[in-house]
Amino acid sequence: MKTYRRCRLFAVDLDGTLLDHQGRPHPADVEALQALQQRGVAVSFATGRLYGGVVQAARAVGITGPVACADGSHIVDAESGEELFHHPFQPEALGRLRRVFRRHDLASFLLSRDHVVHDERGLPFLRYMNIWTERFRHHEASVLEHPLWERDLTVLVSVGEEEQLKPLHDEVKSEAGEGAQSWSFPITWPFDLQEGGQKLWGMVVRAPGPSKGTAIEWLANHHGCTAEEAVVVGDWHNDLPMFRVAGRSFAMGQAPAVVKAAATDHLEATSTTGGGIAEAARRAGLLP
Repeated sequence: MKTYRRCRLFAVDLDGTLLDHQGRPHPADVEALQALQQRGVAVSFATGRLYGGVVQAARAVGITGPVACADGSHIVDAESGEELFHHPFQPEALGRLRRVFRRHDLASFLLSRDHVVHDERGLPFLRYMNIWTERFRHHEASVLEHPLWERDLTVLVSVGEEEQLKPLHDEVKSEAGEGAQSWSFPITWPFDLQEGGQKLWGMVVRAPGPSKGTAIEWLANHHGCTAEEAVVVGDWHNDLPMFRVAGRSFAMGQAPAVVKAAATDHLEATSTTGGGIAEAARRAGLLP
């Protein structure tokens, strides 16, 4: 039987893990995270959200230390908002990406640190973008002409029908090369997005390097421990990097098979039932 090091860091994903489909934390999970902190375990988040979309959950749990946002591209002190780490796109990669986005001209969003910039074309999709943060800035001109393309751009998001988005995604991968990492996916959470009866897809593009795995290593070092002394809980593909580095990893009950296969443990609880974090803490021997 595999043995695990004593847990000194407990890090959890937000959407689909701590938060349900309405963005609300389950009371049992909030209580479990608070109890872990009282027992001397460092608690943090590792999420795709921006800092602006993390603050409320951090306050509910009582987290005052660093939290990893934008899948590890931005690490911020939860209480003060002080930036501790930021990894934006490099200017050369942004120039190539901007040319690609101009050729396809879909509804796109610029995510910088704790806010989202959108133009008129992005208005129908703000409810979806609210997953990342509640802090929006409306740009009167096209977002393709916004100054953020010159600096401080953390994440790019685009939304469109599958037949529109796939060529954009393919071109991003070929043109940006090692200057970017990207994913495309059907938008099914927290609701099904449709336009003209067609299912909509999303694409997320980030600078290479950071991930939830590098975030766990950063957080562990900050708290004076190693990643092997961390327990993590997640439910989606972007959680795989932190599953690989943590000493113990728990996949939520609704997680896809490939995510469960990468975790050391599978949970019975789902984002619908809640209680997955409390279950993980008990099974890890951290709570009675």
